[in-house]
Amino acid sequence: MKILDFIFPEKCGLCGQKEPEKGDLLCKNCREELPVMKHVCAIRDLTLPDDRKLSVYCALRYTGEVKKGIVSMKYGDRPQVAKFLGRELYSVLTESREFDLDLDEFDYIVPIPAAKEKINMRGYNQAELIADEFSALSGIPMLKDALIKNSNVASQSTLDFAARQKSVAGVYEACNTGAIVNKKLILIDDILTTGATVIECAKILYGSGADLVTALTASTGKKDL
Repeated sequence: MKILDFIFPEKCGLCGQKEPEKGDLLCKNCREELPVMKHVCAIRDLTLPDDRKLSVYCALRYTGEVKKGIVSMKYGDRPQVAKFLGRELYSVLTESREFDLDLDEFDYIVPIPAAKEKINMRGYNQAELIADEFSALSGIPMLKDALIKNSNVASQSTLDFAARQKSVAGVYEACNTGAIVNKKLILIDDILTTGATVIECAKILYGSGADLVTALTASTGKKDL
């Protein structure tokens, strides 16, 4: 795709079919049907170092055009969807009264890393693109090298929480630990399914000296939230 298509998209940031509304990244139909979450999605009672808790805030339901957009972002060479997701995540967090997250207290944004094989295939890490847009809007700097993913894992779409937790164990590693110590960090990813990935990454960051870790995801497929 062309660089200008990412910066100044001529088509809707989700469906990719219609022209976006003036001042928006979405067409009128996608904006009206956008499944924004109405309350905080918080995961509790997680096994983290020192009995810490991890809260996860999600902006959108993984359904309809949101699901189609994320799938096309991952497998259809549409990185411009990430720009919309980062902007929508910031908008929901800062404009909804249901969310009580104080962004001013955080030092860095940490995108969930992707394996080199996936980056080479797609040409980008979609979580990093989402985080980049969120960083630009929030003013919180992004720390891209806080975590690395050492190996690719098979598709986890059909796995339950226990199986996913087992599959991601040992896959991620902290680096640039000097920048992590005593810092408050925001993990960002495109979707929360079971929570196994953000849990694993949070455990690693806490183990490397982070003071606080909170996770934000653009969407969630969890039906119990």
